This record gives sequence, C-alpha cells and structure tokens, in this order.
Amino acid sequence: AATNAFPQSDVLFVAVNLQETSDQVRTFLQEKSLDCAVALDRSGSVAAQFGVSGIPHTVVLGHGGIVEKIKVGYHPQAGKDLEQAIQQMLDGTWNREQTSPSTNQPMRD
Repeated sequence: AATNAFPQSDVLFVAVNLQETSDQVRTFLQEKSLDCAVALDRSGSVAAQFGVSGIPHTVVLGHGGIVEKIKVGYHPQAGKDLEQAIQQMLDGTWNREQTSPSTNQPMRD
C-alpha cells in the first residue's frame, strides 16, 4: 500500500472517513493492514469542501497546500499510480501541468 511505501518523515497520509463510526474505521484499517491517521467527517463538511463525488476520493496536497493530484474511484493500479506520483513529487520530477488546471489551487480553510 502507498501508505507503507514512504518514510513518515517524507509523506503524511491522512484518511478522511465519511460518516462511519470509529469502530468501523478501526476494523477496516486492521483488515487492510493500513497504518495512517484518520479524521472522522461525521457531518460531511470535509467531503463537501473537497468536492467528493465518489469513493474513494484521493487528494494529494503538495507544499503550501496546493492540490497536486485528484483521483476519484477505484482501479487496480490506483496504489501504484499514487506511489509513482508521490515519488515524482519527492524527486522534483512531478509535472503539475499534466493535471487539470482546476486542481492547481490551494485548499481553503
């Protein structure tokens, strides 16, 4: 999983769970062997801020809170694609121009 592919000193993964209980989230993390911080979005306000239209909805933020990549939905290569994009960001070879212009905006509080 991408969450285990990078040192925690380089990349911070935060999952935002939409309207489930902490027990449900804990069980899911254990079943999938995931080790990341999880914020509970009980009201759906975080999902609304990020324009979540499907699940999973992956948002990669770079330095300064710039949205570098957005991926909606699941596909078998999703984890590998995410790892590759993050590695390119860390290496300085990421090409932001290849992403949608609408994703190149800082997120607001």
